[in-house]
Amino acid sequence: MYNKKRKVYLYLIILFLTNLTLAQVDTAWTITYGSEGNNIGIFAMETMDSNYIVLSSNRIIGTRNMVLTKANSEGQIIWEKIFETSSYDQPRSLVESSDSGFVIFGDIGYPEDKALLIKTDKDGDTLWTKTFSSSSDPGFDMVSMKGHKIIKSSEGGYILLGIDIEMDPDGKLWLAKIDENGNIEWSQKIFVPIFLDRDYFDILENDLGYFISANDGDPGGIYFIQTDKSGNEIFRKNNNFLGGISQSISSISFGVQNNVDSGYVLTGENMGNLMVAWIDMEGNIMWEREYERFAPSINQGLSVINDYDEGYALTGDGSNNLFVMKVDKEGNKIWAKVYENSWGKSIRKTSDNGYIVCGTKDQKVWLLKFKTTPVAIANTDPLWLDNNWDGYATNILDGSSSFSPNGFAITQYEWMYNENVVGTESNLEITLPNGDNSVQLKVTDENGISGSNEYVVKVCSYKLETNGAITSSISTLNDSIFYATSTDDQIYCFNNNNNLNWTLQTGGAIQSTTTIGPNGNIYVGSDDTRLYCFDPLGNFKWDTPMGGVISASPAITQNKTIYVGTENNRLYSVNGTNGEINWNYLTGGPITSSVSLASSGNIYFGSSDKKFYSLNSSGNLNWNFTTNGEIHSSPAIDNNGRIYFGSNDAKLYALNSDGTLAWSFSTIGSVKSSPVIDLEGNIYFGSADGNFYSVDPDGNENWKYNAAAPVNGNPSLTRVGNVIFGCDDGRIISLSKDGGL
Repeated sequence: MYNKKRKVYLYLIILFLTNLTLAQVDTAWTITYGSEGNNIGIFAMETMDSNYIVLSSNRIIGTRNMVLTKANSEGQIIWEKIFETSSYDQPRSLVESSDSGFVIFGDIGYPEDKALLIKTDKDGDTLWTKTFSSSSDPGFDMVSMKGHKIIKSSEGGYILLGIDIEMDPDGKLWLAKIDENGNIEWSQKIFVPIFLDRDYFDILENDLGYFISANDGDPGGIYFIQTDKSGNEIFRKNNNFLGGISQSISSISFGVQNNVDSGYVLTGENMGNLMVAWIDMEGNIMWEREYERFAPSINQGLSVINDYDEGYALTGDGSNNLFVMKVDKEGNKIWAKVYENSWGKSIRKTSDNGYIVCGTKDQKVWLLKFKTTPVAIANTDPLWLDNNWDGYATNILDGSSSFSPNGFAITQYEWMYNENVVGTESNLEITLPNGDNSVQLKVTDENGISGSNEYVVKVCSYKLETNGAITSSISTLNDSIFYATSTDDQIYCFNNNNNLNWTLQTGGAIQSTTTIGPNGNIYVGSDDTRLYCFDPLGNFKWDTPMGGVISASPAITQNKTIYVGTENNRLYSVNGTNGEINWNYLTGGPITSSVSLASSGNIYFGSSDKKFYSLNSSGNLNWNFTTNGEIHSSPAIDNNGRIYFGSNDAKLYALNSDGTLAWSFSTIGSVKSSPVIDLEGNIYFGSADGNFYSVDPDGNENWKYNAAAPVNGNPSLTRVGNVIFGCDDGRIISLSKDGGL
């Protein structure tokens, strides 16, 4: 028994960085418009002359009129026009024409329901007016019509989308192509059950023709309809989102995945919750999200746009709360701004990379201009080492990657800590104590616009007294619970408040790292040849004799199947629920490296018999590959299924998924280090020759770093792209992805 008590100090410095690369916005200005009565904002966009055009309606008892307002870059009115075509006009959509004029689309509600089209010049003066009903298109049997959306056609002229409001049992959408003068070139009727009282329709032009979204008249279904360039239906898709039985889609936009137009993003509401979804070009749901309500009643998105590099922006109504929200390309919320007693109707991108939002506040049209602020970025290693064990850590925060989305130069840096300015250069060297430390970086561009981000550095020092050395890695659960194993035969569980929760005694020294399963249970092997399972509170669940020392860490699947190798030359498959052995596979030597699992279910591992193995999930051999040295390196698998591992024959191997050799890379020392792979496919590993290597996916050397001591430890990659590894002389080294210290 090794009785000498040892103090093992574990200093963990964890850096939590928020909003690292995504631009933030703030209001540059807001302004309200409107005369007597109830004024409702419909739509706003930036014009070709860098001003703004705003479409709204004005309601006074017994009347409703269309209003068109031109405003300058600061929102001040240049001119305003009121259109009194009838006593009850409803504006719904607007485009700017090639002659810098405008085309308004909507409908007349009295004395006869008709779709209404108004063309103005650049000063808002009417050039012509058109109405559409069965009388204007005799071949189309609609008596009463409403206009809903106008878009420009790539073939010249415009595309109109309207509805029949005569409650036909099949429902009718009206799709028409008009020329620059408002004359109908063709029209089509599309039968679909639809809501008639809300603007739950949208249309986009794509390579095939026109893509339409429309709500099912029986709540719960959304129709997506693709037509050709003449409006003939090609296909339709009916979907339900998020399992909802009452939902609506108000707006669609082109979606971008991997920087390629390959679908559509849409917004609306699902059972009162704000929703955003992404569908492919055929209308199949690729992902769908709903979000916490801004207010208790109905929350719905009314307008969404594609922000390309950064995801999507949307606005809408959160129970009389105007919101502007940004989500990433997968629909995850980045930020949201909420304004009470108002609601948003449209959002559009502006030339300065900001947004213009149109809505309604206190019965006035409300225009909000959002500016994009510079992005403050502080790069650093997530692991700062306290080499003096005095409870402090010193490192550098690098702000030189901060940028302005508008392309302006960053001219000022200001670092704040404890409400004091601690630096004004792009880089900050700072010493931080134990606990949570908030550091703020504010950057200002050449136009005086500022942006800031907060970075929380958590310095935690833990001291455990054990009767043996800690030779394996520390495992963690949610960055709050940590597990350490020791050669004194025990497992230690401690939290991030320096408190020891519990210890567990096994029957032998523990060399392997604990594995945390999908159910939170803890699995670990021991020198007493047993595999142990404990619950998160440290209660014993089961142990299974494996017939050999277990120095490798267990691997576990989502269905709780465990794979672990032992020094009696066998790889075991174990039921993670009850510890029963499913099967074992005999190799020709001890297995000291951990297993890697492929998405196909195949199992990869190396053995001291100099062979690398691939088994299927039933334990049958797919193939093996022979090297010239024992294999103690755990394999890594890239996104293409290629497998990488090291051997004591001084080589790093790359195998294809069928077991054929892709390439090998030679060093002059054994490779026990387990490789890691970055997002570009570069492979990092150490060698007993005292060097640390980076090679590209084709096996060519990117660089090597002379560590001046054998590198048998396993490297790790940080979130900022640095690589950290330990040397046999006890030093920990952090390198940039280019190999610089």
